Amino acid sequence: MLKLQLNRKITKKIIFLLFRITVIPLLVREFIQRNKVTIILFHDLSKDRAERYFKWLKKKYNIIPLSSYLDYLKDATQKLPRKSLIITFDDGHKSNYELLPIIKKLNIPITIFLCSGIINTKKHFWFLHPLKGKTSQYFKNLQDRERLKELSKLGYWDEKEFEQRQALNYEEIKEMIPHVDFQAHTVTHPILPQCDLEKSKYEIIHSKRHLEAEFNLKITSIAFPNGDFSNREIEIAKDHYQSCLTLEVGYNSDRSDPYKLKRLSLPDDASLNEVIIKTSGIFHLVKAFLNRFKNLS
Repeated sequence: MLKLQLNRKITKKIIFLLFRITVIPLLVREFIQRNKVTIILFHDLSKDRAERYFKWLKKKYNIIPLSSYLDYLKDATQKLPRKSLIITFDDGHKSNYELLPIIKKLNIPITIFLCSGIINTKKHFWFLHPLKGKTSQYFKNLQDRERLKELSKLGYWDEKEFEQRQALNYEEIKEMIPHVDFQAHTVTHPILPQCDLEKSKYEIIHSKRHLEAEFNLKITSIAFPNGDFSNREIEIAKDHYQSCLTLEVGYNSDRSDPYKLKRLSLPDDASLNEVIIKTSGIFHLVKAFLNRFKNLS
């Protein structure tokens, strides 16, 4: 099994290297992304990888704050640089604090979406709990009450405090505020369409209220956990936020719906070639096309 996993990892690296050599990502970047706004997503990125990725991205793209793009959507007479790129992180993992020296050194804007009920506690992200042979996707497909019931059998519940924390604490967030844009990622990271109406409202609205009251932040955006949403979540968010971020594949423009902004998800353990390919969007678009073709056949 270990040998098979190693072979897959090597094969994956070779595929992304060959893809880069084709110069297709370069062409996409210079001719398609040139007039678009690309938003990428990380989660729990190591310091060494972050520095390597960010240095390359800064050379090839113009990294802008999320707020600049939202201002542009309200007033398209404002100008954005060519090949605009927005870097985001979801959840608020404690390792995000280790990136602060790199963010300061490279002087790049970063947005981190926080789970307000997990930061500054020793509560855990449910999807990082040992799931005993079941995948996180299995739990994501369950109705929320059923998900919590199943997790409780494994020793997890939302209010449980563990020995070690997984999320940023109060002092770290306060130190990062001058250099990082913090926004909302619900309270406990449920899959919102699987929740009943009251819980969906609570997760969306209370996350903003808590972050603003506790940290004196200006919360204007929410990233939907796992990128999952329905029209119900959009309508709730419209009364409290200026934008919502999804995991719908593609680029953004001056005509994008601010409540359905698209993002490209990148693995935290990716090679630089994989980051280059996936930031160009071509990998995600090809994958989405093949999945659509597969579903039609």
